[in-house]
Amino acid sequence: MLQIPVHLSLFIFSEVFPEMQLSLEHEWIILNVNVTGYYRANYDQLNWDRLALQLQKDPKAIPVANRVQLIDDAFTMAISGYIEIETALSITKYLAKEEEIIVWYTALKNMVNSGNSLVTHKSFPLLKKYILKRISP
Repeated sequence: MLQIPVHLSLFIFSEVFPEMQLSLEHEWIILNVNVTGYYRANYDQLNWDRLALQLQKDPKAIPVANRVQLIDDAFTMAISGYIEIETALSITKYLAKEEEIIVWYTALKNMVNSGNSLVTHKSFPLLKKYILKRISP
C-alpha cells in the first residue's frame, strides 16, 4: 500500500483541494489510514477501480478498518451523487473472500438500507442475486 503524507486544510466552502499524482500503473492510495480522522474520503474513478482490484486480489493488504471505511464511504458517496452506484458495488465484489463480520455488516447495511434507492421492488431480485453470489460457497 502506498502511503503518502498529505497535509489537507479543508474548509466547508473551499473548492480548492490538493491533487496527487500516482506514477505506477497499479498504485492506489487510501486517505485516513486506520480511520484516525472523522471524515469521508472520495477518490477519482481510477483510484476506486484500483482499490476494487486490490480487494479482489488480496483484501488483507488493506486493513480491516479501511475496508469498512471504503465500503461505507463508497455507498455514501454514491447515494449523495458524487460517484456512480456501480463504483460502490465494485468495492464489494471481493466479499466472498472477506472473513471479518464488521466488513460484512457494513456492506449489507449499505446495500439494504431502507432509505437507499438501490433497493426497489424492481431491483430487489438482482440485489438478492448479487449478495447471494458473494455468500454462497
